[in-house]
Amino acid sequence: MSPTLNLDSQFIIKAPASLPNKATIVCGMSVYINDNVDWVQQALESVVNQTVAPDLYMIVIDGEVSACISEYLLKAAQKYPNVVIVQGLKNQGLSACMNYIIDSTIALHPKYFFRMDADDICVPTRFEKQIEFLDSHPEVDVLGSALWEVD
Repeated sequence: MSPTLNLDSQFIIKAPASLPNKATIVCGMSVYINDNVDWVQQALESVVNQTVAPDLYMIVIDGEVSACISEYLLKAAQKYPNVVIVQGLKNQGLSACMNYIIDSTIALHPKYFFRMDADDICVPTRFEKQIEFLDSHPEVDVLGSALWEVD
């Protein structure tokens, strides 16, 4: 039997120093070495500028990334109070990063959890429309959406 990996010891909150006490809307995103800083910026801006913005936008840096991505994310955390940056000590992969976000925010009792990719851009009303749909369809627990290929 292999030992259980403690994911908490593999991740460090970089900015700000702590999580809020409560968050109704959480968005999680992972960034890794092959991401492009322009994509990351567009993804982040599209989330923080939602018509219904998340209370907490947790972004995990999955191991080593370019200096320009790290710098941009740390500046964004200073600019946007709902952005939290977490550093993975080594590349864990998307699943481990998303599991960390879920595990570390579940105690905040979010009503909604949105997942974002670092190379995606949300339309400004994405969260608003998905929340409206979920609220009017209580039988639905998980919701996906369509996409437009940009390039």
